[in-house]
Amino acid sequence: MHKTTTQVLGLFTLFFLLPLWLSAQMIWPGDINNNGIVNGIDYLYWGVANQNNGPARPDATVAWEEQPMGAAWSNQFPGGINQAYADANGDGQITAADADALNTNFNLNHGTQTPDAFQTGPLSGGEPGIRFELTSEEAVASGETGGVIMTLAQELPFSAFYGITFTLNYQPGILTASNGILIGLISETFLNPDNSDVAAFVNNNSATGKAVITIVRTDQNNVAGGGKVARILLNFADLTVPGTPDQLNFTISNVRAIDHDMNTIMMQPGSFSFSTQGVSAGCPNTVSPVCGSNGQTYLNSCYAEAAGIFNYT
Repeated sequence: MHKTTTQVLGLFTLFFLLPLWLSAQMIWPGDINNNGIVNGIDYLYWGVANQNNGPARPDATVAWEEQPMGAAWSNQFPGGINQAYADANGDGQITAADADALNTNFNLNHGTQTPDAFQTGPLSGGEPGIRFELTSEEAVASGETGGVIMTLAQELPFSAFYGITFTLNYQPGILTASNGILIGLISETFLNPDNSDVAAFVNNNSATGKAVITIVRTDQNNVAGGGKVARILLNFADLTVPGTPDQLNFTISNVRAIDHDMNTIMMQPGSFSFSTQGVSAGCPNTVSPVCGSNGQTYLNSCYAEAAGIFNYT
């Protein structure tokens, strides 16, 4: 009788304290996987939970400060993280406004950081690839724009794909501090068949030569296939600065691709390069005017895209 009573009291204490423990959990807006830093992995978590909802966070703000979660949500990510962490602005629903909070707090950190689950280990050579195809002249000069098309799994199509994040590494200072990298999703692709339900993010730091690029679906549905997914434009800064190499190499690190269950898909990272030798314009001076969605007329489509306008006639 004494042993049974002890067990009952223990269970009662557990169920009594569990809600108090959950309500005591603390949120740093944007650190969705709660590992101590806001980065590309958090955008993947946001996409997986997009449009889900739960209790609003009391006295919520997107300011980078520790905030009580309040009531826990009924939904969890694979691995057990409560989806309340994805509600960065605390309004009780996961929307584009929460992605905006990630943009605001990107790369901020707190406490002891736990390493993120980027892909590790040797590759067999049989993994789907991340590839880039130049769409402008290889040679570039100061103030010019270079372009590439990004493809995923062109040769080895995905059976189930939801999103990817990676870091693009380059020589510090060769891209402009503002709008150094612009990205535009390509319509009617395997990833974006309906021209909706996909989000792309670029967090570029020209001073360190690192840009975190994340592309993720937002409708809870995997897609299958492979091919072109996005156009990437690179706005070059002053390439006459001493120490600027003749070959401008762009490489990839910190890769994580996932399906909707957040299983990791191993990828073969690609690379590309531009040259400062034999320079000709990154955008040609061909007179073929286009009218952008902002009402501005550009000399040709390359100049429109260099300005961040991807819808034009």
